[in-house]
Amino acid sequence: MKDVNFDALFEAYLSQVPVMVQVLEKQETGFKVDLFGMEAFLPGSETVDKNVVREGDEIDVQIVKMSPGRNNVVVSNRAAVSGRLEKDREAMLDTLEVGQILSGRVKSIADYGVFVSVGPVDGLVYIHDVSWDRFADINEVIREGDDVKVKVISITEKKGKRLLSLSIKDATDNPWDVAKIEDYVDS
Repeated sequence: MKDVNFDALFEAYLSQVPVMVQVLEKQETGFKVDLFGMEAFLPGSETVDKNVVREGDEIDVQIVKMSPGRNNVVVSNRAAVSGRLEKDREAMLDTLEVGQILSGRVKSIADYGVFVSVGPVDGLVYIHDVSWDRFADINEVIREGDDVKVKVISITEKKGKRLLSLSIKDATDNPWDVAKIEDYVDS
């Protein structure tokens, strides 16, 4: 480690402004980062997307706990970017329209559907809107990390938060609309 810049460290802590750090090492419960020459701890739970962060990456964090005499500094990526992410999310939701087709990435899969990340906005594709085909297990037709086209089904508000409902199925052609009777009847 290089010399610790305590002035910058205290200023960042007192002002609660986000600062850029470099990820030094992935640990079992989070990451070790370089904060003004001091090693700080970034818990995995305080990382916006811990599956994307790699050693050598530079990310924004905010100091949430500091005991410099004990060399104990805890930082949060979530606190540093939450305000910016919420503004980006709201701006995108303002531009979305029902019926719009978007590109997204499958973020996670649940028994009741699929969460798809469309830029800064996550939306839910209910299980009946995943595919025109029948399936016993959703993992047969889609996996986490898959890039998908989705159609905006609705934008609703619940408890002051706008929610996005999506459909993968409706972003593709309905097989009954494109099927030709000649393809299925002997002549």
